[in-house]
Amino acid sequence: MLLFLISISYAKEALVNVITLKKEKIPIYYETNAVLKADRYVNLKPLVSGRITKIYVNEGDKVKKGQILAKIEKDEYNFQYNQQLHQVKKLEEIYKYNLSVYKKNKFLYEKQLISEDQFLLAKRNLETSLEDLKSAQEQLKKLEKNLKETDLRAPFNGILDKKFVNEGDIVNQSTNIFYIVDPKSLKVVFYLPQRFVKIIRLRDKVKVNIPSIDSFEGKISYISFSFNNENMIKVKADIKQNPLLKEGLYGKVKIKEKDIEGFLIPEKAVHFEENGAYVLIIQNGKAKKVDIEIVGKKGSKLIATGDLKSGDKVILEAPFGIQERVKVKIEETK
Repeated sequence: MLLFLISISYAKEALVNVITLKKEKIPIYYETNAVLKADRYVNLKPLVSGRITKIYVNEGDKVKKGQILAKIEKDEYNFQYNQQLHQVKKLEEIYKYNLSVYKKNKFLYEKQLISEDQFLLAKRNLETSLEDLKSAQEQLKKLEKNLKETDLRAPFNGILDKKFVNEGDIVNQSTNIFYIVDPKSLKVVFYLPQRFVKIIRLRDKVKVNIPSIDSFEGKISYISFSFNNENMIKVKADIKQNPLLKEGLYGKVKIKEKDIEGFLIPEKAVHFEENGAYVLIIQNGKAKKVDIEIVGKKGSKLIATGDLKSGDKVILEAPFGIQERVKVKIEETK
Protein backbone atom coordinates (compact mmCIF):
# COMPACT_ATOMS: atom_id res chain seq x y z
CA MET A 1 0.00 0.00 0.00
CA LEU A 2 1.38 3.44 -0.97
CA LEU A 3 1.33 6.38 1.39
CA PHE A 4 0.81 9.88 -0.01
CA LEU A 5 1.38 13.29 1.51
CA ILE A 6 -0.84 16.20 0.55
CA SER A 7 0.95 19.52 0.20
CA ILE A 8 -0.83 22.47 1.75
CA SER A 9 -2.50 25.00 -0.42
CA TYR A 10 -4.17 27.79 1.41
CA ALA A 11 -6.59 28.26 -1.49
CA LYS A 12 -9.30 26.15 0.17
CA GLU A 13 -7.36 22.87 -0.23
CA ALA A 14 -6.92 20.40 2.65
CA LEU A 15 -3.67 18.82 3.75
CA VAL A 16 -4.10 15.06 4.41
CA ASN A 17 -2.34 11.75 4.15
CA VAL A 18 -3.87 8.96 2.10
CA ILE A 19 -3.50 5.24 1.64
CA THR A 20 -4.07 3.36 -1.59
CA LEU A 21 -6.43 0.42 -1.21
CA LYS A 22 -5.82 -3.08 -2.48
CA LYS A 23 -8.59 -5.68 -2.50
CA GLU A 24 -7.37 -9.01 -1.16
CA LYS A 25 -8.50 -12.31 0.30
CA ILE A 26 -8.49 -11.93 4.07
CA PRO A 27 -9.04 -14.78 6.55
CA ILE A 28 -11.67 -14.08 9.21
CA TYR A 29 -11.08 -15.65 12.63
CA TYR A 30 -13.56 -16.33 15.42
CA GLU A 31 -12.15 -15.82 18.92
CA THR A 32 -13.55 -17.35 22.10
CA ASN A 33 -12.57 -18.20 25.66
CA ALA A 34 -10.90 -21.55 26.36
CA VAL A 35 -9.67 -23.52 29.35
CA LEU A 36 -7.06 -26.26 29.73
CA LYS A 37 -8.53 -29.52 31.00
CA ALA A 38 -7.12 -33.02 31.35
CA ASP A 39 -9.07 -35.79 29.66
CA ARG A 40 -7.64 -38.33 32.09
CA TYR A 41 -7.93 -37.61 35.81
CA VAL A 42 -9.34 -39.17 38.97
CA ASN A 43 -10.36 -38.22 42.47
CA LEU A 44 -9.06 -41.42 44.05
CA LYS A 45 -11.34 -42.78 46.79
CA PRO A 46 -10.91 -45.98 48.81
CA LEU A 47 -13.23 -48.92 48.28
CA VAL A 48 -12.99 -49.85 51.97
CA SER A 49 -13.17 -47.92 55.24
CA GLY A 50 -10.45 -47.63 57.85
CA ARG A 51 -7.49 -45.69 59.17
CA ILE A 52 -4.67 -44.52 56.89
CA THR A 53 -1.53 -46.21 58.23
CA LYS A 54 0.96 -45.12 55.57
CA ILE A 55 1.24 -42.60 52.71
CA TYR A 56 4.11 -43.13 50.29
CA VAL A 57 3.76 -40.11 47.99
CA ASN A 58 3.68 -36.33 48.11
CA GLU A 59 1.96 -33.71 45.99
CA GLY A 60 3.74 -33.24 42.68
CA ASP A 61 5.17 -36.78 42.57
CA LYS A 62 5.02 -38.76 39.35
CA VAL A 63 3.16 -42.04 39.83
CA LYS A 64 2.97 -45.20 37.76
CA LYS A 65 -0.02 -47.41 37.13
CA GLY A 66 -0.34 -50.00 39.91
CA GLN A 67 2.02 -48.18 42.29
CA ILE A 68 0.96 -48.35 45.97
CA LEU A 69 0.24 -44.81 47.12
CA ALA A 70 -1.13 -45.43 50.62
CA LYS A 71 -2.25 -48.21 52.97
CA ILE A 72 -5.38 -48.61 55.08
CA GLU A 73 -5.24 -50.61 58.30
CA LYS A 74 -6.00 -54.22 57.38
CA ASP A 75 -6.22 -56.09 60.73
CA GLU A 76 -10.04 -56.19 60.71
CA TYR A 77 -10.10 -57.28 57.05
CA ASN A 78 -7.55 -60.02 57.76
CA PHE A 79 -9.70 -61.28 60.63
CA GLN A 80 -12.86 -61.32 58.50
CA TYR A 81 -11.06 -63.06 55.66
CA ASN A 82 -9.54 -65.78 57.85
CA GLN A 83 -12.86 -66.35 59.60
CA GLN A 84 -14.64 -66.75 56.27
CA LEU A 85 -11.87 -68.99 54.95
CA HIS A 86 -12.44 -71.29 57.93
CA GLN A 87 -16.17 -71.30 57.16
CA VAL A 88 -15.54 -72.20 53.51
CA LYS A 89 -13.32 -75.14 54.49
CA LYS A 90 -15.98 -76.36 56.89
CA LEU A 91 -18.68 -76.16 54.18
CA GLU A 92 -16.39 -77.96 51.74
CA GLU A 93 -16.22 -80.90 54.16
CA ILE A 94 -20.00 -80.92 54.53
CA TYR A 95 -20.42 -80.83 50.76
CA LYS A 96 -17.96 -83.71 50.27
CA TYR A 97 -19.81 -85.79 52.88
CA ASN A 98 -23.23 -85.09 51.28
CA LEU A 99 -21.79 -85.90 47.87
CA SER A 100 -20.61 -89.31 49.06
CA VAL A 101 -24.01 -89.99 50.67
CA TYR A 102 -25.78 -88.94 47.48
CA LYS A 103 -23.63 -91.21 45.30
CA LYS A 104 -24.24 -94.15 47.62
CA ASN A 105 -28.01 -93.56 47.81
CA LYS A 106 -28.23 -93.03 44.08
CA PHE A 107 -26.62 -96.44 43.54
CA LEU A 108 -28.92 -98.10 46.09
CA TYR A 109 -32.01 -96.38 44.69
CA GLU A 110 -31.21 -97.52 41.18
CA LYS A 111 -30.93 -101.07 42.55
CA GLN A 112 -34.27 -100.50 44.31
CA LEU A 113 -32.64 -101.13 47.68
CA ILE A 114 -33.84 -97.86 49.29
CA SER A 115 -36.98 -95.76 48.95
CA GLU A 116 -37.32 -92.77 46.68
CA ASP A 117 -37.75 -90.50 49.74
CA GLN A 118 -34.34 -91.54 51.04
CA PHE A 119 -32.74 -90.81 47.67
CA LEU A 120 -34.47 -87.40 47.30
CA LEU A 121 -33.43 -86.42 50.83
CA ALA A 122 -29.79 -87.14 49.99
CA LYS A 123 -30.16 -85.14 46.78
CA ARG A 124 -31.67 -82.14 48.60
CA ASN A 125 -28.94 -82.23 51.22
CA LEU A 126 -26.31 -82.22 48.48
CA GLU A 127 -27.93 -79.30 46.62
CA THR A 128 -28.31 -77.28 49.84
CA SER A 129 -24.71 -77.85 50.88
CA LEU A 130 -23.53 -76.84 47.39
CA GLU A 131 -25.53 -73.59 47.54
CA ASP A 132 -24.14 -72.83 50.99
CA LEU A 133 -20.61 -73.49 49.78
CA LYS A 134 -20.96 -71.26 46.70
CA SER A 135 -22.41 -68.43 48.78
CA ALA A 136 -19.55 -68.70 51.26
CA GLN A 137 -16.98 -68.76 48.44
CA GLU A 138 -18.47 -65.60 46.92
CA GLN A 139 -18.30 -63.90 50.28
CA LEU A 140 -14.68 -65.03 50.62
CA LYS A 141 -13.87 -63.45 47.24
CA LYS A 142 -15.38 -60.15 48.38
CA LEU A 143 -13.38 -60.21 51.59
CA GLU A 144 -10.23 -61.07 49.65
CA LYS A 145 -10.91 -58.10 47.37
CA ASN A 146 -11.48 -55.84 50.37
CA LEU A 147 -8.17 -57.00 51.80
CA LYS A 148 -6.40 -56.07 48.56
CA GLU A 149 -8.21 -52.72 48.46
CA THR A 150 -6.46 -51.68 51.67
CA ASP A 151 -3.57 -50.88 49.33
CA LEU A 152 -4.46 -47.74 47.36
CA ARG A 153 -2.85 -47.95 43.93
CA ALA A 154 -2.44 -45.47 41.05
CA PRO A 155 -4.94 -46.27 38.27
CA PHE A 156 -2.70 -44.83 35.53
CA ASN A 157 0.59 -43.03 34.95
CA GLY A 158 0.39 -39.38 35.92
CA ILE A 159 1.04 -36.67 38.49
CA LEU A 160 -0.29 -36.78 42.04
CA ASP A 161 -1.58 -33.23 42.01
CA LYS A 162 -3.41 -33.04 45.36
CA LYS A 163 -3.34 -34.97 48.65
CA PHE A 164 -6.43 -34.63 50.85
CA VAL A 165 -5.56 -36.84 53.86
CA ASN A 166 -2.76 -37.56 56.31
CA GLU A 167 -1.54 -40.68 58.07
CA GLY A 168 -3.89 -41.56 60.92
CA ASP A 169 -7.01 -40.15 59.24
CA ILE A 170 -10.15 -42.29 59.14
CA VAL A 171 -11.53 -42.65 55.63
CA ASN A 172 -14.46 -44.30 53.87
CA GLN A 173 -15.77 -44.84 50.34
CA SER A 174 -16.78 -41.17 49.99
CA THR A 175 -13.43 -39.72 51.09
CA ASN A 176 -11.21 -38.09 48.46
CA ILE A 177 -7.67 -39.35 49.05
CA PHE A 178 -5.69 -38.10 46.04
CA TYR A 179 -6.29 -36.17 42.84
CA ILE A 180 -4.25 -37.69 40.02
CA VAL A 181 -3.98 -36.20 36.55
CA ASP A 182 -2.30 -37.35 33.34
CA PRO A 183 -0.51 -34.27 31.93
CA LYS A 184 -0.26 -35.95 28.54
CA SER A 185 -4.06 -35.78 28.29
CA LEU A 186 -4.19 -31.98 28.66
CA LYS A 187 -6.44 -30.38 26.04
CA VAL A 188 -7.83 -26.98 25.16
CA VAL A 189 -11.60 -26.95 25.67
CA PHE A 190 -13.86 -24.30 24.14
CA TYR A 191 -17.35 -23.77 22.71
CA LEU A 192 -18.45 -22.59 19.27
CA PRO A 193 -21.78 -21.33 17.87
CA GLN A 194 -23.83 -23.83 15.88
CA ARG A 195 -22.88 -22.25 12.55
CA PHE A 196 -19.49 -23.93 12.96
CA VAL A 197 -21.06 -27.38 12.46
CA LYS A 198 -20.44 -27.01 8.73
CA ILE A 199 -17.06 -25.33 9.15
CA ILE A 200 -14.88 -27.29 11.56
CA ARG A 201 -13.47 -30.79 11.12
CA LEU A 202 -11.28 -33.08 13.17
CA ARG A 203 -7.57 -32.18 12.91
CA ASP A 204 -8.34 -28.58 11.93
CA LYS A 205 -5.78 -26.18 13.39
CA VAL A 206 -6.62 -23.55 16.01
CA LYS A 207 -4.53 -20.75 17.47
CA VAL A 208 -4.27 -20.78 21.26
CA ASN A 209 -3.05 -17.99 23.52
CA ILE A 210 -2.55 -18.40 27.26
CA PRO A 211 -1.76 -14.93 28.68
CA SER A 212 1.75 -14.63 30.19
CA ILE A 213 2.50 -18.24 29.22
CA ASP A 214 2.62 -18.91 25.49
CA SER A 215 0.91 -18.83 22.12
CA PHE A 216 0.81 -22.11 20.27
CA GLU A 217 -1.12 -24.22 17.80
CA GLY A 218 -3.61 -26.97 18.55
CA LYS A 219 -5.45 -29.57 16.49
CA ILE A 220 -9.13 -30.35 16.98
CA SER A 221 -9.50 -33.88 18.38
CA TYR A 222 -13.12 -33.85 19.58
CA ILE A 223 -16.38 -32.24 18.43
CA SER A 224 -19.46 -32.87 20.56
CA PHE A 225 -22.38 -34.69 18.96
CA SER A 226 -24.94 -32.53 20.78
CA PHE A 227 -25.35 -28.89 21.81
CA ASN A 228 -25.30 -27.49 25.33
CA ASN A 229 -28.08 -25.39 26.89
CA GLU A 230 -26.74 -22.30 25.13
CA ASN A 231 -26.84 -24.04 21.73
CA MET A 232 -23.04 -24.22 21.54
CA ILE A 233 -20.77 -27.04 20.38
CA LYS A 234 -18.11 -28.33 22.75
CA VAL A 235 -14.70 -28.73 21.08
CA LYS A 236 -11.36 -30.07 22.31
CA ALA A 237 -7.95 -29.55 20.73
CA ASP A 238 -4.74 -31.49 21.31
CA ILE A 239 -1.67 -29.47 22.23
CA LYS A 240 2.04 -30.15 22.65
CA GLN A 241 3.22 -30.82 26.18
CA ASN A 242 4.67 -27.85 28.01
CA PRO A 243 5.58 -27.90 31.73
CA LEU A 244 4.21 -24.37 32.07
CA LEU A 245 0.74 -25.41 30.96
CA LYS A 246 -1.50 -26.44 33.85
CA GLU A 247 -5.04 -27.72 34.15
CA GLY A 248 -7.47 -24.87 34.76
CA LEU A 249 -5.53 -22.15 32.94
CA TYR A 250 -7.74 -19.84 30.87
CA GLY A 251 -6.93 -18.36 27.51
CA LYS A 252 -8.25 -17.56 24.05
CA VAL A 253 -8.74 -19.67 20.95
CA LYS A 254 -8.86 -18.29 17.42
CA ILE A 255 -10.26 -20.46 14.67
CA LYS A 256 -10.57 -19.61 11.00
CA GLU A 257 -14.20 -19.14 10.02
CA LYS A 258 -13.96 -18.01 6.40
CA ASP A 259 -12.07 -15.98 3.79
CA ILE A 260 -13.55 -12.75 2.48
CA GLU A 261 -12.65 -10.34 -0.33
CA GLY A 262 -12.06 -7.03 1.40
CA PHE A 263 -9.71 -4.23 2.35
CA LEU A 264 -7.32 -3.62 5.24
CA ILE A 265 -7.82 -0.03 6.39
CA PRO A 266 -5.97 1.71 9.25
CA GLU A 267 -8.29 2.54 12.15
CA LYS A 268 -7.44 6.23 11.94
CA ALA A 269 -8.93 6.34 8.42
CA VAL A 270 -12.34 5.10 9.55
CA HIS A 271 -15.08 7.45 10.75
CA PHE A 272 -17.96 6.21 12.89
CA GLU A 273 -21.51 7.48 13.12
CA GLU A 274 -24.72 6.22 14.66
CA ASN A 275 -25.72 4.03 11.73
CA GLY A 276 -22.32 2.63 10.85
CA ALA A 277 -18.89 3.55 9.54
CA TYR A 278 -17.46 5.28 6.49
CA VAL A 279 -14.21 6.43 4.88
CA LEU A 280 -13.39 9.42 2.72
CA ILE A 281 -11.76 8.68 -0.61
CA ILE A 282 -10.25 11.10 -3.11
CA GLN A 283 -12.37 11.47 -6.24
CA ASN A 284 -11.85 14.21 -8.82
CA GLY A 285 -9.67 16.10 -6.37
CA LYS A 286 -12.37 16.14 -3.70
CA ALA A 287 -13.21 14.09 -0.62
CA LYS A 288 -16.07 11.63 -1.10
CA LYS A 289 -17.85 9.70 1.64
CA VAL A 290 -18.16 5.90 1.17
CA ASP A 291 -20.05 3.72 3.63
CA ILE A 292 -18.25 0.55 4.70
CA GLU A 293 -18.97 -2.52 6.81
CA ILE A 294 -16.41 -3.52 9.43
CA VAL A 295 -16.18 -7.33 9.47
CA GLY A 296 -13.04 -7.89 11.51
CA LYS A 297 -9.70 -6.62 12.70
CA LYS A 298 -6.12 -7.56 11.93
CA GLY A 299 -3.51 -5.91 14.11
CA SER A 300 -4.00 -2.15 13.98
CA LYS A 301 -6.10 -2.35 10.81
CA LEU A 302 -9.79 -2.97 10.30
CA ILE A 303 -11.12 -5.43 7.75
CA ALA A 304 -13.79 -3.72 5.68
CA THR A 305 -16.08 -4.29 2.73
CA GLY A 306 -18.20 -1.80 0.83
CA ASP A 307 -18.38 0.20 -2.38
CA LEU A 308 -14.61 0.41 -2.68
CA LYS A 309 -12.14 -0.82 -5.28
CA SER A 310 -8.42 -1.40 -5.59
CA GLY A 311 -6.62 1.87 -6.27
CA ASP A 312 -8.98 4.05 -4.26
CA LYS A 313 -7.10 6.57 -2.15
CA VAL A 314 -8.53 6.76 1.36
CA ILE A 315 -7.88 9.85 3.45
CA LEU A 316 -6.11 9.12 6.69
CA GLU A 317 -6.41 11.12 9.90
CA ALA A 318 -5.82 14.82 9.35
CA PRO A 319 -5.12 17.72 11.75
CA PHE A 320 -8.63 19.05 11.14
CA GLY A 321 -12.04 17.61 10.30
CA ILE A 322 -12.31 16.57 6.68
CA GLN A 323 -15.74 16.88 5.14
CA GLU A 324 -17.18 15.52 1.93
CA ARG A 325 -16.52 17.63 -1.19
CA VAL A 326 -13.54 19.42 0.39
CA LYS A 327 -10.87 19.98 -2.25
CA VAL A 328 -7.55 18.19 -1.78
CA LYS A 329 -4.27 18.23 -3.59
CA ILE A 330 -2.13 15.08 -3.59
CA GLU A 331 1.61 15.00 -3.75
CA GLU A 332 3.05 11.46 -3.67
CA THR A 333 6.03 10.90 -1.40
CA LYS A 334 8.75 8.32 -2.03
